[in-house]
Amino acid sequence: MKISIVIPCFNATQTLPLQLEALANQEYSHPWEVIISDNGSTDNTEAIAQQFQEKIPNLRIIGAATIKGAAHARNVGALAATGEAILFCDADDEVAPRWIEAMAEALAKYDFVAGCMECTKLNEKWVQKSRFFPQQSDDFPKYGLMHMAASCNLGIKRSLHEKINGFDESIPAGGEDDDYCLRLQQIGISLHFVPTAAIHYRFRDSFYGIYQQSYSYAKTEILVYQRHKHRGVVAPVSWKSLIRRLIFLPAKLLKVRDRGDLAKWLWDLGELVGRSQGYFKYMI
Repeated sequence: MKISIVIPCFNATQTLPLQLEALANQEYSHPWEVIISDNGSTDNTEAIAQQFQEKIPNLRIIGAATIKGAAHARNVGALAATGEAILFCDADDEVAPRWIEAMAEALAKYDFVAGCMECTKLNEKWVQKSRFFPQQSDDFPKYGLMHMAASCNLGIKRSLHEKINGFDESIPAGGEDDDYCLRLQQIGISLHFVPTAAIHYRFRDSFYGIYQQSYSYAKTEILVYQRHKHRGVVAPVSWKSLIRRLIFLPAKLLKVRDRGDLAKWLWDLGELVGRSQGYFKYMI
């Protein structure tokens, strides 16, 4: 099975070399290609990618700057793909050895798969404390009994990606992954977990970045719920639970003892503020 790997990029000079080096060291006996889908970078992302075209002979760089956002970049990359299956990963992570092989073996059996996310290699100890470790096993339900996975470690048959018209580019960052998974499951396509297909996942490593990512994810969760609630999707949190957590959050600030504790408190704050604003913006 020929595999197309799509990497959405925006100003990824600092992290892209690590990802491309990891891909250059992959072992897979069948044809595969890498598509760098540049979402309008203003740094040296394209030049960095070009440096790897000898190590990765089937590496292509395409422009995807018409619409801002990783969803658009993924869709443009998928349109350029020639493989029977597409693997999505990100420019700021690092695929583990034999990642392509493990994902390809899974896609030979299933149409839609997700690998695991290893969260210690690329993150300092204090950063690791900021949030839960996502996608560690096949037990990742959300919105009721539906299963969600992040697009940084996702594989799908290209025909299915085309059938649902790819990622919804109107949904802000974070929510487009959930929407993608929901739309596939609503047409009967199950999501299968591949524990041997790991990526080393990079957390945000600044206080602002940690808060902002949590806020964005939480806010867009409400948008995704609003769009799918008529199909039996369960709300990610109730109003009562949200109010209760908001009341107790200030007291938790008194227990902060180090950077890791503060990072976790900011993540929780971003989640609560994001969900509150999401309810007001999308549900009222």
